[in-house]
Amino acid sequence: MTKQERVRAIRKELKLSQAAFGEELGVGAGVIVNIELDRAPIKPLMEKMICKTFKVNPLWLEKEEGEMFLDIPDSILDDVALEFDLSPTEKNIVTNYLRMSPEDRRKVADLLKKLIQ
Repeated sequence: MTKQERVRAIRKELKLSQAAFGEELGVGAGVIVNIELDRAPIKPLMEKMICKTFKVNPLWLEKEEGEMFLDIPDSILDDVALEFDLSPTEKNIVTNYLRMSPEDRRKVADLLKKLIQ
């Protein structure tokens, strides 16, 4: 699989349109289209943004080695759970929320906003 195909695989795994994927990265859909169709090279800054924004394993994006996504470090979640006195259920909710695609997180946030109002 080429790097361009891996970018598309990431986007598909996250269930994002090219426009939504690009929006999360601060670029238009056209940039994503050009990358996925190998019309434009993937610049190092774009690779870093993809990895940082979507918690993608840089080694997987570069060489297709390892897992596609990085696990959220438990130590960070443990610190948050301790600081905010989260129950195991609450910690599980936070963990699952963080593992959602950006689009799904927006939907959950919108739903929570409605519940709070």
